[in-house]
Amino acid sequence: MDILVLAAVIWWHFLFFWQFLIYALLGILCYLNHGWIVIAFITTYLLTVAFDWSHETGEQLSPQFIKSPVVQYPSKYFPINFVKTTDLPSDGQYIFAVHPHGLMPWSAFPLGRSEQWLELFPGVSVYSLAASIIFRIPICRESMLKVGAVDASSSTAHKVLESGASLSTIPGGSDELLESVEDKEILYLKERKGFIKLALEHGCSLVPVYAFGVNDLYIQIPYFKEFRKRLLKKTRIAFSFGIGKEFYHLLPKRRPINIVVGSPIQVPLRKNPTSEEIDECHSKYMEALIKLYNDHKGKYGFEDKELIIL
Repeated sequence: MDILVLAAVIWWHFLFFWQFLIYALLGILCYLNHGWIVIAFITTYLLTVAFDWSHETGEQLSPQFIKSPVVQYPSKYFPINFVKTTDLPSDGQYIFAVHPHGLMPWSAFPLGRSEQWLELFPGVSVYSLAASIIFRIPICRESMLKVGAVDASSSTAHKVLESGASLSTIPGGSDELLESVEDKEILYLKERKGFIKLALEHGCSLVPVYAFGVNDLYIQIPYFKEFRKRLLKKTRIAFSFGIGKEFYHLLPKRRPINIVVGSPIQVPLRKNPTSEEIDECHSKYMEALIKLYNDHKGKYGFEDKELIIL
């Protein structure tokens, strides 16, 4: 395997799973009576974040960083392959709803960024909604901002769409993360209607996206699951326990991830959509997603996997 490909995957794993090593190092420094280094680091970082609102504007997006091996090479590791079902005009505006989340969101990471995406859908600029906690974690915050991630708040989503760009979101969010297991395809979607309302308010087309294989990359540790679910409801922070399937369980399984991009669903502009309009649009979206899954599951070995929607 190319060492740069491996290094790129390790980088993102460090950010999401191994960053506790940084805090362990800070703790060791305090123990060795070098607490002033820790205080200086924390103070500097907090002051920087306090006056930086780019997680709401997306202004730190860096085309150069997106083209770098750090962002491009993880797609070669699995590999990740986009499946195009129809053209997406570059002058359109879209909300890409990505399913499922997976223990780590490899389903959404390459969308709008990978070389293959840029070849298949030229001119379609996409910002990604990410959990607020991401932007409070050192290094992870900066890396995510560079690839075009923004805070998953309603106000931020409106700002991005008002700028004319498109958005990607994972409707199942952190709840779906906790249900990421290899033998099931579980989605949280029945009551997830925020992205539907957003599409109506801006007249954006809704595009269902399904990533076959993203649930097969890790082994989710089931301990304290119910406690973690309750904690998630109170804090909106997902405390996930998982291990990889490669390299002494430190890296995800190398298996193809096939991300099928469905046909856009045209949505009328409704500045103040009624609950009936939202429900009607949500039903159309659910039907389109289920059809997308059923039409493609046989191609990727998912014939015996029922799509469970909660």
